Amino acid sequence: MTTGSPIFGLRPRFLIGIGAGAVLLLVALYQGEFGQATQQVRAELAPSSAEAGDAHTLVLTQDSRGEFTVAGEVNGMSVNFLVDPAASDIVLSPAVAKHLDVDLSALQFAREFRTADGTGHGAPYRVAKLSVGPIALTDVPVTINQTQMIASVLGKAFLARAGSFEVRGRKLILHWRS
Repeated sequence: MTTGSPIFGLRPRFLIGIGAGAVLLLVALYQGEFGQATQQVRAELAPSSAEAGDAHTLVLTQDSRGEFTVAGEVNGMSVNFLVDPAASDIVLSPAVAKHLDVDLSALQFAREFRTADGTGHGAPYRVAKLSVGPIALTDVPVTINQTQMIASVLGKAFLARAGSFEVRGRKLILHWRS
């Protein structure tokens, strides 16, 4: 046989077709396992991607700075959050508040709180809905920070209202109520 033969030309195409079919069959058969593996890889590479664990469990992975970050929504708007079990409140940055059409000049920044960066001031506010993955809270009291922040914060107020949590190594595991 020569390399120009039609039979030789069909053999590699036939094998590629068989291989592609086998891969598609494996993906179809193990769809759930591939989905979980994809979530775990995404959570490790992009920590703001929460990994769904068992029923009513959400797993966050620390980022390279040792912080737990997660993407969420406030009144339908995407917000990046720092999850801080040591913080007491849910705190929105002034930038997020502006995007939510909050009139910052009408707020009373009378609440004083202490942070790692010093003393700060915040104003009480309520949002209709706050969600992180499948965890959705309604009529949520928050604090709007007076000074700019790198990220909005989900503290104990969120963690307690959502359910319970635990920290295991580089993972923060949220167990929420339905």
